[in-house]
Amino acid sequence: MKKTLIILLFSLPLQVAAQKGMVNLFTEFGRPTGEFRQNTDAFALGMGMGAYFSFDAQNLFYLGADLSYDIYGKSFDSDGYYEIITNNNMLQFHGLLRIKPPSDGIVPFFEGLYGFKFLYTISKLKENILLDPIAIQTDFHDFALSYGGAAGIHIPIGQGNTALEFRIQYLIGGKAEYVDGKTIREVGIENAIANPLTSETDMVIFKLGITFGW
Repeated sequence: MKKTLIILLFSLPLQVAAQKGMVNLFTEFGRPTGEFRQNTDAFALGMGMGAYFSFDAQNLFYLGADLSYDIYGKSFDSDGYYEIITNNNMLQFHGLLRIKPPSDGIVPFFEGLYGFKFLYTISKLKENILLDPIAIQTDFHDFALSYGGAAGIHIPIGQGNTALEFRIQYLIGGKAEYVDGKTIREVGIENAIANPLTSETDMVIFKLGITFGW
């Protein structure tokens, strides 16, 4: 019995230490808040990935980063012959500190995040009879700092180190210039102009993903 206990005590830290990192693939749904919400009624929809690495012996703290791409608005305008398609895009990158208790069961976790978001608008001009656009241009682009916190739940599936994760993030975004579908209007047949908007870019983001650990 004593020998069995000693073996268990030594094998437990080895099992914990073996799970030093995680890769997460996720989809996300975002809702602007505050000033950002006042200027646009669009929702963000996208996907991304993250990687996190433990740096303590107990595997409680993880450092990592998330990268995601979202479309947060799309508009169409046509005069019957030409069609202008405008996509509002957002690229987000955040470094993060995650706190997740080591466990083989369902556990909550918490994150602090700091990074940036890159907002840009791309317009495509095409003839209705053609599949490919005849012109593509980036109308507006801007950077904004972004930071905040998140809470989530880690749900193991199967016998390995695979898990489902659900997260809710609240991100405070700095001021940025951007356009919304409502501010774009067609001028003539082949041209469109947009009145840029400026505001803080706060968001609430819901993420659902699958995590692979090692």
